[in-house]
Amino acid sequence: MTMTAPVSYLDTPTAAPLSITELMPGAYNLMEYAAVTAGEQVLVLAEHGTDPVVIQAVAAAAAYRNAEVHVLSTAPFSAGAWGRALSPLLSAAHAAADVVISLTWWGEVHTAPQFFNEIAKKRARFVSLHQTATASALSTRARFPLELYFGLETKAYAQISAAQEIRVTTALGTDVTFRAVTTGSPVSGHSSAPSPTACGGPSRTEEPTSPPTRPTAWLSSRNPP
Repeated sequence: MTMTAPVSYLDTPTAAPLSITELMPGAYNLMEYAAVTAGEQVLVLAEHGTDPVVIQAVAAAAAYRNAEVHVLSTAPFSAGAWGRALSPLLSAAHAAADVVISLTWWGEVHTAPQFFNEIAKKRARFVSLHQTATASALSTRARFPLELYFGLETKAYAQISAAQEIRVTTALGTDVTFRAVTTGSPVSGHSSAPSPTACGGPSRTEEPTSPPTRPTAWLSSRNPP
């Protein structure tokens, strides 16, 4: 039997309706990570092939935090469709949102207006479940403890920032070297996030009372959420 990797959400199984109970802890973690607060405009951006149970879990988690939830479903973003123009409706919804949760497969990789660096220029906090808006991801990896994630993130940023060269190799022959690496800031300001001082980093001021401004986040099947 030959197994091939999925290339869209149409290639992934959908969840049974009652399995939403297994997805909610992961969806709750997602809202904690995005620091969604009451009254915020939350846009859940999905594709027509995204699992409806996943969409419902994410929307319900945002609604539980008393946010204003809006779900927008769009045609799938195709691999290689770099020149595809975004619908003005999608652009307007993104511009009006405080938080965008992207449940698209290729959206932030193969579309110039939605590419990583373009997303980072916009006002909304943005979390992408890149290729991981699935029931299996929400019910397993998305439950990764946030406190531990923030601790690992802080240490990883410290190591990367201090490195002069980063080399990535694999048994299949990958050999990539990065030099003059620059990084943003790790996620901080959240009640679950440890102080960098506790992780060997510089001290910071007390947590702000307003929602923190987070760097754009990308969750993939190879990383814990």
